[in-house]
Amino acid sequence: MKKLTCFLTCIILFNAISFSQSIWELGAEAQHAFGKGANDNMIGGRYEGFSNKNSWSFGLTYNFSSKKSYSEYSGFGFYVGYRRGFSYSNSGNGNAFLGFRATFLFNNFAGKEKANSSSIMPTFEGGYQFIFGTHVYTSPTIGYGYEIKLSKDNNSLNEDEGSRFIPGISMGYRF
Repeated sequence: MKKLTCFLTCIILFNAISFSQSIWELGAEAQHAFGKGANDNMIGGRYEGFSNKNSWSFGLTYNFSSKKSYSEYSGFGFYVGYRRGFSYSNSGNGNAFLGFRATFLFNNFAGKEKANSSSIMPTFEGGYQFIFGTHVYTSPTIGYGYEIKLSKDNNSLNEDEGSRFIPGISMGYRF
C-alpha cells in the first residue's frame, strides 16, 4: 500500500510540474522575530506559486527560542501567505513585493512546569527577490506581526503574545 501511495504521489507531482505554465518555487526560509520580551527563531521549508503579479505561499516551520528569551521553548508551525509583486518574471534582476501571511505556531515551553501553547501571528511583510540566472533565488524580507495566544497556559510573562519585528531571508530554486 505504501508503494502505491508513493507511486501515485510521484505521478501527480510529475504531471503538475510538467503541465504547469506558472512559475513556482521550492526553498528554505529563516526568520528572527523579536519584541515584547520574546526572541524567536523560525526555520523551515516553503512553496510559492506565481500567477501574474500575485503569489501564494505555504510553508512548514520549526520555532525555537534564542538564548536571550526568558523561557526556553520550541515547536512546529505552518503558514499561508499572499504577496503582490510589482513585477514577476522568470528572468531579470529581481522583484519587489508586499504581502501578508498568517502563521500558526504550536510551542512547548520547558521549565518548572511544562506547558504547551498555540498561537496565530498575522504578519505584513515586504521584500525584494533577487534572481540569479533563471532558477536560483534569494529573498530578504522585513515584516511586522502580532502574535495572538490561542490557548491558556502557565507562562507567567506571556512572552508568546505581542508585537514582533521579523527580518528574514529565503532561498531556493525556481521552476
